[in-house]
Amino acid sequence: MPGISSVSVKMSFSIPRDSLESRSVSGDSTTLSKDSVVAKRHSDTLGKLNRRKLSISDLKINSKESCLSKVCLSFFGCYRDSSFNIYEGSLNQPRRIPLDKDEKPPLIRLTQSKGLLGSSFKVIKHPHQLVFNRQMQVAAVGDMEGEIVSAVAAMQSLGVTKMTSDFFKGIPYLKFDLSQLEDHKKLIFLGDILDRGPLGMINLVTLFKLFDNPNPVLEKTFILGNHDLPYLLLPSDADHVSIKLIKPSIFSVKGDPNFSLACGIFEEMNKKGYLKLAEYDPDLAQLTCHAVFTAGDHGFLKKFQNFLSQSTSFRDFLISKKRIDQKIVDMLIAGPDFSNWKEKGPDHSYMQPLVDVINCLIDKDFIVQNKNRNAVLELLMGEGVKSFVFKQGISIYKYNKITEKMCKVPPFADFNDDCFSLPCIRQINGHWPAESRDPGLLTVKTPYGNSEVVKLDCATSSQMLPGGFVAYPVSFLTGPDFGFKKIKVSYQGKGFNIAYFLNELKSRLEKLIALHCSNDAKSQEFDSSWISVSQFSDTSNDIRIRKLGSIDKVRPTSEGISNIPVKAKILLAEFLNSKFNRHYVEELNKIEDLTSLYQQSNFYFKDSDIISINHNHKTFFIKVNNVLKQYLECLIQLYDEFNSKL
Repeated sequence: MPGISSVSVKMSFSIPRDSLESRSVSGDSTTLSKDSVVAKRHSDTLGKLNRRKLSISDLKINSKESCLSKVCLSFFGCYRDSSFNIYEGSLNQPRRIPLDKDEKPPLIRLTQSKGLLGSSFKVIKHPHQLVFNRQMQVAAVGDMEGEIVSAVAAMQSLGVTKMTSDFFKGIPYLKFDLSQLEDHKKLIFLGDILDRGPLGMINLVTLFKLFDNPNPVLEKTFILGNHDLPYLLLPSDADHVSIKLIKPSIFSVKGDPNFSLACGIFEEMNKKGYLKLAEYDPDLAQLTCHAVFTAGDHGFLKKFQNFLSQSTSFRDFLISKKRIDQKIVDMLIAGPDFSNWKEKGPDHSYMQPLVDVINCLIDKDFIVQNKNRNAVLELLMGEGVKSFVFKQGISIYKYNKITEKMCKVPPFADFNDDCFSLPCIRQINGHWPAESRDPGLLTVKTPYGNSEVVKLDCATSSQMLPGGFVAYPVSFLTGPDFGFKKIKVSYQGKGFNIAYFLNELKSRLEKLIALHCSNDAKSQEFDSSWISVSQFSDTSNDIRIRKLGSIDKVRPTSEGISNIPVKAKILLAEFLNSKFNRHYVEELNKIEDLTSLYQQSNFYFKDSDIISINHNHKTFFIKVNNVLKQYLECLIQLYDEFNSKL
């Protein structure tokens, strides 16, 4: 398969011996540097927002285990033998991700109850027969939600082996070289590119610039998800995304200065025709949308029919502006005869106009008015009947934090006679990971024949802390010659082990700062884009950070301030210092006041847009955009070396 190989690229790093053995022995315990401890990160309780910084004496490992503990060895092992690999992954039976540390991950089994339709959720048993297009290769990316490596994997699988970085509106992004492509190919994003991780705005700008590339060889589709729609449909005077509408949202804080930029990019992409709600291929009877499109009296199709019959403004827009025949509108309002579908297959003469009209809901000329935006937002994301951007498909066990046990609720395919996936149609969906990192095929026995749902949200971001300590970047590739393939990314052979990757990033940042700063810290003239390094005083068990007296005097120019969300900056600062846990993030997502949000990090300085990072017995200060830029440069370096070996 072009572009995919199992070759691993080895990258070696030189680590001073004193970095490996920087410890002081006291009695039976050995004190290690904070960056040396990986396992301890999750066990330290940092849930309270007003929490103290840990000192080096807080992290102790029994010296009887080993002089250089296994934790320390596994942590620094990456520097001696680092590898970055993009490869074809195996298609496993979908497994539940355990929500309790002691729980074994059993297979997902759909135990049906009275009133629910029969269904199964299984591995894709015949991948050679599953294609998304009969004429060309198609790469599909599920919900990224602030994680960008999955997009890199998708581009590599299509044969794009070169990328660089650039800036747009104060945000760094990845720039892919499409000149290498010769054969016609297709790239699909299934929605939800923002919110959980701190790199969401990088995703947005990267996709915006990718879709702006006029290369005719690569066909591109961006299907909007529930985490994307608010930026397009909220009123023009909105300044945040309410947690009542979307949770979590990276822009949930009122008055975030960069919210309007995100909305503006979505609006520009929509004006250029890059955005869709759904796509239909009659050749395969295949519907591509973010979540399960449902029929029945309580399904989305019925809700849309009611909207179409009641909205005079939308009907007039379709007939007068889009030149859609009145007969087509009447046919859509009347609905399909599913009993004929069961015998003859889906009616393409109904499905294609249906999808075309649904995409008109976000037409730039229709939603230019706030009243129309509100009407569409209510249709797609309002309460009541679940719309096709929300329907999950599977309800499963949930962890009860109060009882600290799994709720005794069996997993169900959540469909009945009043709400079921479109019959005789195969759907391609993201949105619902079913707490599984593996793709799967959901088959539902509807009243009018079976329907299939190919589930492609594989917990790339949904099951990880923002940015990803347990990230498993993955994309999917289909082609008429080979069928369906899962494309995975590994770092250190353990998925994309972000803890190792970030320490490589920290070392890179430290070296770059050294190039921009003089050796005499006392007489340092601060650069507008690079901030100096402060040496630790390592004379006792406590490592004390000596703050630079002139740090507060640094005022970057407006061009140097990053335009990513404020919450993303705080997450990034905590992320780089390994200082947050799931409870901390959950509490952070409840905050809606900008002033309160700024108070939740000991490592982000808002006046100068600077993050402090503790690494190798030093604290150094660096601007947010330089951290993001070097994150991308680090990815590019690994990517280049990987492709050079192919």
